[in-house]
Order: sequence, then structure tokens, then C-alpha cells
Amino acid sequence: MKRLVAALAGAGVLTACGGQLAVPVPNLEPRTGAMLPPAEPAVIVLPISISLGKIRSVMSAQFPAADSLTRSQCIALGGALCHQYVYRRDSLELRMNGDRVELLARLRYRGRVALVGMPGLASCGYAPEEMKRAELRAATALYWRNDWRLASRNTSLAATLPDPCQVTVLKLDATPLMRHIVDGQLEKLKQQLDSALPALADLRPSADSLWRALLQPIALDSASTVWLSMQPENIALARPLGRGDALTTALVITGRPRASIGARPAGDRRPLPTLGLAPPTGSGIHIPVDIELPFADLSAKVTQLMKGEIAGKDLTVDDVKIWGVGDTAVVRVVVHGTVRGDLYLLGRVQYDAATRRVLVSDPKYT
Repeated sequence: MKRLVAALAGAGVLTACGGQLAVPVPNLEPRTGAMLPPAEPAVIVLPISISLGKIRSVMSAQFPAADSLTRSQCIALGGALCHQYVYRRDSLELRMNGDRVELLARLRYRGRVALVGMPGLASCGYAPEEMKRAELRAATALYWRNDWRLASRNTSLAATLPDPCQVTVLKLDATPLMRHIVDGQLEKLKQQLDSALPALADLRPSADSLWRALLQPIALDSASTVWLSMQPENIALARPLGRGDALTTALVITGRPRASIGARPAGDRRPLPTLGLAPPTGSGIHIPVDIELPFADLSAKVTQLMKGEIAGKDLTVDDVKIWGVGDTAVVRVVVHGTVRGDLYLLGRVQYDAATRRVLVSDPKYT
């Protein structure tokens, strides 16, 4: 830049010696289409994975591997004939199919029932018989509630009893009674699943913390002179989907970021917006940035770098002012010494993608 000022000074001297200082007046009207198009929104996609093992462990705790019903519990589920129900759970399987979680519980059971009009109890599944088999199935669709917690809907329930429950007295078939008890157990399992899911995943604290962080400018250099303001607009969660042994979703944030040079921009205090549903999307961060370079800050910085005498030129730079009109940059350098006055450079501002630099093309010196 100092060589540029020296060249400008030399041109000024030669022109002055000719008896006239010609000052061309460039056309500062912006070219058609020279205004920057609106930047596309920034999109930040943060993938989130929740292990199905967490749901499985919660369900295992609420649906113990072995249990029995008291007589009052048995009567509440099976009616007055029910006297005892005992089960042993063999397995508890969870898997995802799209946004639906499917549960399969295999168990074995035995029970005692009272006989109508007869004293005593009859039983099935007790020694020397083997315990009877049953399968409990539940499937439910997962979605995000407005409070950022998981919830379930459109739940389907089914119980299968492959082995008939023929009680030992008179071979009375107690299978319908046992099915009624197992159905009640399955309904209880559904309630446990519905209550466990919201407590399993609460993403609001994390989302709120991230939202508040994005509302504050971020310094991009160690001197805190270049700032990135994300200016987030929306935040949403992708539909929960199963992938392998995990439930996956994504936190999607859109904004209108801009970079500025100079003083720290003011932050924002907007609350976390209402949760929205994000369309299916990949992962990654895409941040197109509008960059703002205040002319006042730029002028002060260049003046600081150039102010003073240019070695060997008998010329001193007093002040530098930079401004723009449309896509044209104007530089005014105030000097004294060999030449006293204002020197100007005007040119079109362009960005060179290869060198990643802002350049001034077609310069005009006055």
C-alpha cells in the first residue's frame, strides 16, 4: 500500500508539472446485479443416538424376570375364580422398525383357580406339568412431544398362549381366564412403556443451552476483532427412527449467520422457540456467511498501518479513509511532503476464490 501511495504521489507530481491536475470522475453507480443476493440459510444438523438398551433396562426393571400375583391382585385381573398366578419371564426383546418400537416378552406361567360349585382349587402348570408358555407383544410409534420428550401413540397389544391351560380337576379349560390375566399384564406393560419413554429422553436442557450459546457472537480470532453471529431462527428435531440397536434422531438448527470485523456485536436473549419437526436430512454443518467489514474500522486499521513517513520518498501519510459505493471501493489518502493533498484509488471489489482474497480490480488513480 505504501508503494501504491508513492506511485500515486509520483503521478501527482508529473501531472502538476504539466500545469494541470486532471481528476477523472469515475462512474460510481452500481452495476446491474452487483448487489449481493440473499444468503441461503445456514443449517446445522447434529445427529443424536439413544441406545435401545436404555429402554430395555428400564423395562426389565419395571417388568421383573419373575413375579406372582397375590390373591386380591389375581381376582382383580381374572375375576372371583382366580386364586394364584405365577410367571417367569424368559426374555424381553426390543427392536425398531421405522418410528415404531416393537416389544416381545416370552414367559412361562402357572395358575390356580377355584371351581364353581366345588370345594378346593384346580391348577395348571404345576409339577409334574411344565409351566405354560405365553408371548406378549406390543408395538408403538414414537414421536417428540412439545416439551422435547419422547412419547408413544398408536399402540397395539397382542398376547399368544400356545399351551392350553387344562386344570387338573375334570380337565377344565382355564385358558380364557389365563388369557384375561395375561392381557391385563400386557396392558400394564404398555403403561410402563408409556411412562418410561418421557423420562428416558429429555432433550430440552441440551437444546436450550445450545440455542443460548448460538445467540451470542463468537470471536474468530485471538484478538477478538472478527466475530461470527449465528442469528438462529428455528430449531427442530427429526422424527425418531430405528437404526441397528439404537433410536436415532437429529437436532436441526437454521439461521442467518454473518461475520463482522470490529467491535463485538450485541448478543440476543430470545427464548427457545416452539419445537418443530424437521424433514429427513443428513448430518453436517452448512454455514454460508455474510461478511461485514465496517469502513470506519477498516479506515482506522489502514491509517494505523500506513501513517507516517514513507522511507526515501519524502512523503508522509496523515490519514486514510475507505468507503464504498455499490460494488466500487474508494480509498482516499491524505499526504504531505513532496505532494500535499488527497490521493484517490477507485476500483471494483471482487472475491478471488482461488486465493481466497478480496481484490480491487480495474483501479483508477486520481
